[in-house]
Amino acid sequence: RDADHASSGSDVQWSVIDRWHNHPKFIDAVVDRIVHALNRLPLSEAERARVPILFSAHGIPVKTMSKGDAYPHEIASTVHLVMSRLVEKHSAANPHVLCWQSKVGPLPWLRPSTSD
Repeated sequence: RDADHASSGSDVQWSVIDRWHNHPKFIDAVVDRIVHALNRLPLSEAERARVPILFSAHGIPVKTMSKGDAYPHEIASTVHLVMSRLVEKHSAANPHVLCWQSKVGPLPWLRPSTSD
C-alpha cells in the first residue's frame, strides 16, 4: 500500500517478499558470503572444510515459540538449506551450530545462546 503510493508516477518497480528464509537468492547470498570468508583464511582446502560455522540469530522467549511462532523453524530451515547448498556447490560439509543472541529479561529464551 505505501509502496504503491510512493511509486505512483515514477519508474520504480516494487516487489514484496513476505518470507525470505528459504528464498533461493537469499540462500545463495549467504552461501557466497560463507565461501568468501572461508577462502580468506590462510588454510588448505581440507582445513577450511573443518572450520566451524556459527549461525547466530536474534533469539525469542521459549514462551513465544510455544505459542506457534514460526521464526525459529524458519531460521533452522535457512541453516539447513545453506549447509545443503554448501555441500552441493562447494563440497563443504563444515561443522556448524545455530545459536541465539540478545536475550533480555528473566524468561527462558531459545538455546544455545551465542555466548555459550
